This record gives sequence, structure tokens and C-alpha cells, in this order.
Amino acid sequence: MWAAPVYGGRIPAAAKERFLQLKGTQTPAVLLAVFGNRDYDDALLEMCDLALAGGLVPAACAAPVAEHSIMHSVAAGRPDAADREKLAAFA
Repeated sequence: MWAAPVYGGRIPAAAKERFLQLKGTQTPAVLLAVFGNRDYDDALLEMCDLALAGGLVPAACAAPVAEHSIMHSVAAGRPDAADREKLAAFA
């Protein structure tokens, strides 16, 4: 499983650098792009490309919303009960 925050619809460079160190051989991977402001844009596509480049095979992907890490009023209280129910079903 690889989870990363999303900033401006992209995965941060530091997260990419760490992820590129992972290597697999057709190893299944679950990818999570966690966003808290506007949208996750192409973050999951970016993560899938990085996974495939490292020999990982994306088996499942999700973009859960979470309270924004700086502007706490954005997506305040998220994930809420409904979000947690959806995440549990995803798991």
C-alpha cells in the first residue's frame, strides 16, 4: 500500500522520490491519493505510472478526502462517518 498527499493535484516530489525506491516483480499495490482541498486531478494516474515503473501492479486505487493539513476549515471533520464506511467497504 502506498498513500501520498495531493498538493495542487500532484504528488509531492519527496513522496515520488521515496516511492521510486520501491521495487517489485509484478507485485500488487494499493494506491491512495489523499486530498483535502479541491480535487486529486491526475494524482492517481501519476501514482499508477510510478508503480508500474517500479514493477508494481496497481490492484486498487482510491482518493479519500481528509481535512486540509493547513487550512483546517477546508474539509473539516473529514473523513466523516460516511467516508469511513466507504473506506471500510474499499478495504
